[in-house]
Amino acid sequence: MWPCWVDRRHGVERLIGRATTVWTATIAASWLGTAAPAFAGGGGGADLGSVQQVLNGICTGLHVTSCPQLPTINQVVIETSALTGLTPNVVRTNPAIGINLPPGGAVDAGSLAGLSNPLAFISASNNQAKPTPTQASNPAANSLLSATTTPSGSPTTLDLTFDFHSRTLGFTSSQEGLNIGQITLPLIVADINRNATPSDLSMPHLATLQVLADPNTCPTCVTTDIIANLTGTTLTYQLSQLGISFSNDNSNPLTSNFSPNEVFTVDVPLLIPAALQPAYTFSASGHEFASGLFDGIDPVANFLDASFLNNADNLVAATHADLAIARTGGTILSDPVPTAEPATLALLGSGLAGLAFARRRRRMSN
Repeated sequence: MWPCWVDRRHGVERLIGRATTVWTATIAASWLGTAAPAFAGGGGGADLGSVQQVLNGICTGLHVTSCPQLPTINQVVIETSALTGLTPNVVRTNPAIGINLPPGGAVDAGSLAGLSNPLAFISASNNQAKPTPTQASNPAANSLLSATTTPSGSPTTLDLTFDFHSRTLGFTSSQEGLNIGQITLPLIVADINRNATPSDLSMPHLATLQVLADPNTCPTCVTTDIIANLTGTTLTYQLSQLGISFSNDNSNPLTSNFSPNEVFTVDVPLLIPAALQPAYTFSASGHEFASGLFDGIDPVANFLDASFLNNADNLVAATHADLAIARTGGTILSDPVPTAEPATLALLGSGLAGLAFARRRRRMSN
């Protein structure tokens, strides 16, 4: 199974504007009730416990009976964004919300008002590195992830599009059945009344959708299956068994290449658990995959990643993002910008003299 990363760095984003109003911020702050302020001090930065307190207060104000306890600050930020309707940038930096984080450390996208689709990445050429998030306008971006919900107003499906520029070639007959892509989908299970366990809300089942080369059908054709443990046993399902659909948007049986590059779309059922329903303006019950059991992606922030085979036939990490569904159906995608490794910083601060050395030393000490 392709490795997944759970990024525990503080999630912050590039400051691209102040698109909120005092009224909205005041309403969001009022949801905190009598909860203690979660400011982390004037210098910027907050710990996971303090930002979780903010989210707990918002859950209480919205009558959410089981507030998700999330493992990373970035996930708490975008879950707070999803429940308040504020952009992640405002959640991180507006003092009225109570999460005091500096700007500059994450890239956000999605269909929530104030965000743009898609989220872009610079994918490495080998399988050792996590993709680096960037703006979609960056010419170096070679992998894009879009997330929308349908139908408008009362969505029942999450639509994901993976646009991978590093694969333009089709597959040879010797590659029949080769695993050329893996997509991690966080699924939950609920009963007929949409009751899900609290652990599912905070830690869903990670299902792996496999994309397999099928050149015997056509040079750019693929087949799929999905591996998941939804009932205590790991099984391989056909996507339709879990209500999921998949399309190879640019498969061309008349040529040996993708046109212009590999694009996959995955449609996954949405499931709004009963514990979260009071906060949402729409209802979605998922897909019945077994008698009385329903699966789907719930709206709670969780990570989503994908890896695909590039033209050099290396399976590389193409996307990695936290995903949340807003109360009105909008999507939020976010990925923290990686920080430099200590060894890299040491190299920057050595071997140079004069002013350049001094500047780098001061930068490291800040």
